[in-house]
Amino acid sequence: MPPSEEDYEKLRARLDECMIWPTDYVFKFIVPASRCWELRELFSSDFCTERASAKGRYVSLTIVRHVECSDEIISTYKLAASHVPGVIML
Repeated sequence: MPPSEEDYEKLRARLDECMIWPTDYVFKFIVPASRCWELRELFSSDFCTERASAKGRYVSLTIVRHVECSDEIISTYKLAASHVPGVIML
């Protein structure tokens, strides 16, 4: 089940409480291996590391992106969730 608007608002509040803007933010995702390229396209200009699961069906992606505010993080999560079927956002 995708995150609700309430979940995003809670995340925004936590980010604004804990972070100093602008900052480098670490995004973490798990995605079916067959869909990994879609997530990589969304983050093509960012530093990214990949790690395949033991059976190779999933890939975990760790992405570092420079962001200006919490709204940018929220919109990035929404973009990833709406464009990549099966993505798990950590």
